[in-house]
Amino acid sequence: RLDEWVATSFIQFLSAKDAEKTISGILTTAAGTFSSFIQADLLRAFIGKSDIPTKLEGREMVVFKLDDERRSVVGPLLAAAMHLMIVGNLSRPRKDPLIISLDELPSIKLDRLPQWINEYRSNGACFILGIQSLEQLYDIYGDKMGSAIASACSTHVLFNPGNYKTAEDYSKRYGEKEVLIKNRTTGRSLGGQMSRSISWSENLQKMPVISADEILKFPQGKCVITSPGYSSEGQASIPYPLIIPVSKADEKRAHDSEALWDTQVKPALESQVTIPDIKTLTQALHERIESAARMLPLPEEDVAPAHESSSSETDVLENFPARVYQTPGLQG
Repeated sequence: RLDEWVATSFIQFLSAKDAEKTISGILTTAAGTFSSFIQADLLRAFIGKSDIPTKLEGREMVVFKLDDERRSVVGPLLAAAMHLMIVGNLSRPRKDPLIISLDELPSIKLDRLPQWINEYRSNGACFILGIQSLEQLYDIYGDKMGSAIASACSTHVLFNPGNYKTAEDYSKRYGEKEVLIKNRTTGRSLGGQMSRSISWSENLQKMPVISADEILKFPQGKCVITSPGYSSEGQASIPYPLIIPVSKADEKRAHDSEALWDTQVKPALESQVTIPDIKTLTQALHERIESAARMLPLPEEDVAPAHESSSSETDVLENFPARVYQTPGLQG
């Protein structure tokens, strides 16, 4: 008899105990899902006590990197770790702001991202999201959630997206302007004396503040910034095009930082990481198998005697015992 609390987690599985094909499908799906995690070099990352700080204070930083070779396996684990980190640090107002920088956002799916941006802003959160194009964002998150993410961010910095649809959407976002166009008309009369007249006419026409074609022609380093902080004559979020300057001092600082990473920072971080060896990992795996056997014990049953057969071969299925699961509310 299973423990009542354990049985509730497997109630759907046990309710289909009489349907062999359904049970086989459930077991195959579960085995295919969890077998991807049972890899020696992957189990080391999430077995044992984590050395990642759950609370970040002051000038602390945690870097998450997605393994491209096992994206489908590592992605959900990475999303879960980021969820715990963000919620744990921003569920209450912070003294120091917390910057969450997500480059190539469509490579991982965070279902609560729109709520985090809107709700945690007042608690000290600052989200910096990097995407290649809006179409890429909508493809992973869907049109509604992708639009919610884009609209939740009040400040946008647009470089050359290389995608006409994205450039067109932002061109519409920037709005239109009125342009005064003067037309010159020349006329001639052939009466008693030939004369020539010139007349001017003016009309107002609307055109995009920044057209999609202009955006797609941006050189490297040129962008358009829209932010509530840029206002003029009572209007906020005025498009501000500029070429971001990079000083020689910043370039030297970046080069020096890369050199320090290889010579000092990386070796110091590697010395703090405790990676279990294969023997320890195998022992931990066996301990978990034993724990699963204790939590989900098989019912005690008598093995039926083998049927006599005139053939010299023995059918193994005849000696296979039937497994009967009994749980509260489900009687076999």
